[in-house]
Amino acid sequence: MSETQNSQSITVSLGAFSFVTALSGASVTLALPRMARAFDVSASLSTQVVQVGLITTVVFLVMFGHAGDVFSKNAVYRAGG
Repeated sequence: MSETQNSQSITVSLGAFSFVTALSGASVTLALPRMARAFDVSASLSTQVVQVGLITTVVFLVMFGHAGDVFSKNAVYRAGG
């Protein structure tokens, strides 16, 4: 595989992962009021649930970042993808 093709495949895969991440965050934000009504919880509680999800994401980002430093960034990236 040439260097240009390799760069293009990396760019496309990073773009796809970024798109899915943004789509996930936007869909949860849009669905939050309806989920709060469906589960009969207050808006503040449903917001706390989203915050717990974000904190969990941060914890996993740090853990997998460290795993990438210890092992191989490529291996961790491929396993995550």
